Amino acid sequence: MKVLINQRELEELKYSRSIGNGKEGTCYLPEDDNKIVKIFHDWNKSTKLYFDNLSNSQIAFPIDTLYDYSDNLIGYTMYYLGGIKFKNGFKDELDIQELKCCYLKIKDIIKSYKNIYMFDNCLDNMLYDYKLKRINIIDTSRWYEKENGYLENINEFNWQMMNVLLKTINYKQYKLNHDNRLFELYIAYQYLEQIPSLFIEFLSELELKVSEYKGIKVKTIKDLQI
Repeated sequence: MKVLINQRELEELKYSRSIGNGKEGTCYLPEDDNKIVKIFHDWNKSTKLYFDNLSNSQIAFPIDTLYDYSDNLIGYTMYYLGGIKFKNGFKDELDIQELKCCYLKIKDIIKSYKNIYMFDNCLDNMLYDYKLKRINIIDTSRWYEKENGYLENINEFNWQMMNVLLKTINYKQYKLNHDNRLFELYIAYQYLEQIPSLFIEFLSELELKVSEYKGIKVKTIKDLQI
């Protein structure tokens, strides 16, 4: 829904609790609402925002689009989605099987939006909700329509999932990083090869090889660290 905001209302929003600041804008969380308000740093009539007609419990699609009285798009609202940003790595106690299930679920959600390109779906915009056991995606303001865009989205999603896992277990100094199959999958990640199941193949292979190495069945992210 299009909502007109005057200067006083805009200033009141900016007095809300700031919960994030990026290249595009600043996000605020008013005390009396469960919606986040994102205010762009710069706005004008050419700024476009898409998909405010879509809704998903794990994706922060726009709800209300906010305009000033000169018809400039100045921001939008979205539901608050909890979790820890991927850029901070996975928690040691994260269960590997749970991670696999969360990965497959959000992957299916991404695939369901076939003609959307999820621009800037980076480690800052992906959250792991340990309470609800799911992966959330935020900051959809730069997404746009693109035929079969989901194919690129899946590849980029796999790449980001590999990033956070490799960072968490410090793969550069990993004792098994010369294993043939692991090395093959790692090279596929390095060269951005389009393997739709890359992350789960790598994680499953890692789980198997570390279990063999340790002589026990590994269960958590911490167990993978050797």
